[in-house]
Amino acid sequence: MSDEIIELRRRIEGLSDEELSIMLTAESDQYRPIALGYASSELKRRKLTLDEIGVRTLPEADRIYATQWNEYRKRRRLFWLVFATYVPGVAIIGVPLARLFRTGILVGVTAGLWMLAFVVTANYLGFWKCPRCGKPFFRKWWYHNSFARKCVHCELRKWT
Repeated sequence: MSDEIIELRRRIEGLSDEELSIMLTAESDQYRPIALGYASSELKRRKLTLDEIGVRTLPEADRIYATQWNEYRKRRRLFWLVFATYVPGVAIIGVPLARLFRTGILVGVTAGLWMLAFVVTANYLGFWKCPRCGKPFFRKWWYHNSFARKCVHCELRKWT
């Protein structure tokens, strides 16, 4: 190993649990992949998970918010997964089914089911509740903004 890599590993081993957590949850393009790999292996060596570290270091109110923001992230990932897999999914599932059963209707059925999944996940994301006020973060009964940077009810800033 080069001296630079040895020094990098030594510095990562010297980090506190909280510093490791910050490093692994920050934007990954800030760190080289080798550093992230060492940090991850150091966390495993200490027999810790990011959730355990995060729960230990946050005050009670922040823990509740963090849990709810994690729920938002999960909903957002699910929405984008359904959105991004529409065309490949219809091509991979619908077209072979249509050829197998010799009917073009199955392509339309597959596309329709995917569109239904898109609508369901969009609403699942859109009705996510604000951590502070408990009302839908992105919508009122007469107003909806999927790109809102703050709650449309209590104005809690996104990711606070």
